[in-house]
Amino acid sequence: VWTPETAGTPAISGNDPANYYPGSQYVDWVGTDFYSKFPNFAGLDAFYKQFPQKPFAFGEWAIWGGDNPAFVDQLFAWVNQHRRVQMMLYNQGHITNGPFRLNEDPASTRAIRGELNLPRFLAYTADWSAAVRRAKPRGGRPPHATGVGRRTRVRGFERDAQAVAVASHRTA
Repeated sequence: VWTPETAGTPAISGNDPANYYPGSQYVDWVGTDFYSKFPNFAGLDAFYKQFPQKPFAFGEWAIWGGDNPAFVDQLFAWVNQHRRVQMMLYNQGHITNGPFRLNEDPASTRAIRGELNLPRFLAYTADWSAAVRRAKPRGGRPPHATGVGRRTRVRGFERDAQAVAVASHRTA
């Protein structure tokens, strides 16, 4: 997965990600990182359109800078309008109380759970549910994650998952 930022800094043509694309022979998926603190949907649209033959992934995405369910709704609306998006990885970071942890963002957490109940994402819930049932949660709590897609293995759980993988299949 090739996941550059959608724009460089400074914003000059030489920093356009297409200028350092390694080539289709080296890239199976194209994606980017996307955070609520810098929601550049226009740049995301432009970047997405540059690679129409590749599946698209969010290598990282997160709520950053405060509870923001409107960002969650906008991001998932964008994902649902761009059918090549096949993977989203929520980045909670490695710091227990870091800036991306959803335990500080209850409205965003509810919005994410609501979005993941859409048919596009529910197709993978059975795999995730089976993995959660097999897991031995610490402290009597189930793992803090919301979904996992096909071809993704759940390799055990920590008290809080470091990333949440949400995959979606291609639909017409």
